[in-house]
Amino acid sequence: MEGIDPKLKSVFEKIINQIDTNPNDKMLSRSELQHFFEEIKKLSGNDGNLSLRESKKYQLEGESLGKKANDALFAVLNKLAELSKDVKNIEHKSINGQEAEIIKYNNRKTEIIFKDGSKIVTVKNGTKIVSTSYDKDENKKEEKVEDGDNIDTTIYKDGKKTRLINTNINDNTRVTIYYDENEKPSKKELEKDNVHGFYENV
Repeated sequence: MEGIDPKLKSVFEKIINQIDTNPNDKMLSRSELQHFFEEIKKLSGNDGNLSLRESKKYQLEGESLGKKANDALFAVLNKLAELSKDVKNIEHKSINGQEAEIIKYNNRKTEIIFKDGSKIVTVKNGTKIVSTSYDKDENKKEEKVEDGDNIDTTIYKDGKKTRLINTNINDNTRVTIYYDENEKPSKKELEKDNVHGFYENV
C-alpha cells in the first residue's frame, strides 16, 4: 500500500482485516475476495453505487478522510462492486487429483486455477471455444481453438511456439507444423486415416 494517502490506507486496512478469515497467511484468497464482492454488491443496492450510509458496515467515515481521499476510496469500492457482477459463481473441486478453484463469469469465460498456481482459461464465443493453459509463472503452455469440426492446438515451451496441430474431425486429417527456435515453421507432418507423410522445410 505504498504511496496511498495515510488516512485512506488505514481504511483499506480496516476493510482487509474484516474480510481476511485467516490473517496468518497474510493474503486474501479468491473466495475471501468473492465474499467481499458479494457484500459490496448487496450494500450498493439497485443503483450499483455505494453511499456513505451503505458503507457503514466497513466503518468508512468519509468526512474524516477529506474529499480527495474519500472520492478515491469510493471509486475503488464502486469499481469492485462493478467487477463483482461479472462473476457468476465459484466452486472448488478435485480435477485429475489436483485441488482446483473454478470461476465462471457471465461473459462465458471460465478459469480453472490449480493449487500450484497453474490455470486453464476457457472463453466461448459463438461456436468457437478457446482454451489456454498457463504454468504457475503465467507462461503460456498450450492454446486450443475449437470451431466446429476444426481444432487448432498450439504448443509452447519457455514462452515460444514449438508446434501447431490442426485436426479436422470431419475428414479425419491431422497436420502438425513444427517451429524452430525463432518460431518459424521448419517442417510439417500430415496424417490422414492413420497414414503419415513427412515434409521438411515448410
